[in-house]
Amino acid sequence: MKTFLSKIVLLLLLNVAAMGMCRAQDFIDYTQVGLMKADYDHRAVLYIGNTQKAAIAILGTPTSQSTYFSEIRNVNLTVLNYGASKLYFDADGLVLYDIADASIAVGKNYATSFRVGTNRGSNSVFHGLAVKATAGKSRNLNYGAIALASLKSGGDVLDFGVEVLFDGSGNVFDICLLETN
Repeated sequence: MKTFLSKIVLLLLLNVAAMGMCRAQDFIDYTQVGLMKADYDHRAVLYIGNTQKAAIAILGTPTSQSTYFSEIRNVNLTVLNYGASKLYFDADGLVLYDIADASIAVGKNYATSFRVGTNRGSNSVFHGLAVKATAGKSRNLNYGAIALASLKSGGDVLDFGVEVLFDGSGNVFDICLLETN
């Protein structure tokens, strides 16, 4: 538990620094990184602030559920686990996620979604996210390329960002929604 907590704190610090380096064009609308079932043309999408009830209606019954104390928020978060992926909820709804398997797709709708295992190709932009094709480490995960963007809603910048990590072959292996405040 102590190691997990240390990873979360490090994750937030690294991502606050990384999000601070974003340029104006590194903002995307939060609807571009909604969550949906990846196994069929599912029309319902889960967004920041949606409830646990909505998550279960859209993604199905979680494989397990737990509680995580967020030192930054000073509250207990409910964690819905879907295989290797985790969705974190406070009293107001979805606040964080870490997608680590292909059972959940990320995007605005099913036709434009991506998931763990999707290859980025040789493009410098991946689903609206600028890709930095330099190897590094984030959240104790080694990556071959990274895509980062802060989120917005209309003209308002949100206190959230998204990070997509690619392996050395260009395949997505982790997608994370983080708080940037």
